[in-house]
Amino acid sequence: MRATEFLKEIDPIPANQYSGGKDVLGDYTINPSTLKPLPGGSGFVYAVESEGYLTKVFIVDPKKNPADAIAVLELTNSDLPIRLKPLTVETITVDEDYRGRGLAKALYGIVLSIMKRPLIAGHAQTPGGRRNWLSLVHIPGVEVRGIIQLENRELDTSKAAPGSKHEKNIEKTIDQVMELGGRCIGQNKYASYWAFEVVPGNGQLQPYIKNSLSKIYGYDATTTLMAFWTGQ
Repeated sequence: MRATEFLKEIDPIPANQYSGGKDVLGDYTINPSTLKPLPGGSGFVYAVESEGYLTKVFIVDPKKNPADAIAVLELTNSDLPIRLKPLTVETITVDEDYRGRGLAKALYGIVLSIMKRPLIAGHAQTPGGRRNWLSLVHIPGVEVRGIIQLENRELDTSKAAPGSKHEKNIEKTIDQVMELGGRCIGQNKYASYWAFEVVPGNGQLQPYIKNSLSKIYGYDATTTLMAFWTGQ
């Protein structure tokens, strides 16, 4: 049996593999009638469009063409069985002329604090994306958690022979999850999903449980990050 890995950072993408910016933003058009003032006094406006599995969040500078976005976040519906219906980050980009003004964080903030939808990190992130997730940890009212998927068979003692090695491994897994502060946030017929605290690392979010998950034996766990709103 192999020990599970630490909760690890989302697979990094070199910055030169996804530059985004004006070249990407030119593909989007926004209905000006859907725009609303962006909270915070920046003078920018925003819009949210949802169609099927895809949701797009736009930020617009009303001093420019109101149909042109200066920042866009694309999300898809997550299949995590969580009551609040989380959204998974697919792509995010900001106009080169507006970078360094907190617009990426503002896009995430629209989803978290206005839409009240949890955010699931994408499977791959640029250096800027990792910095954005790090910054979410410091926003009042936002919490970031590491999410680990445990197959139901790894937690179900009813299907293990009494006194068997498998039953002991299951009991050990349950004990360690509890000791590490795991909280079950959802379940389907295949697996359950547990949230753990994460801590910021050096320049990026290094999601690891405060004690080692390598103490849990018997499976390789699927992990990701989730941010959600706890404020008013």
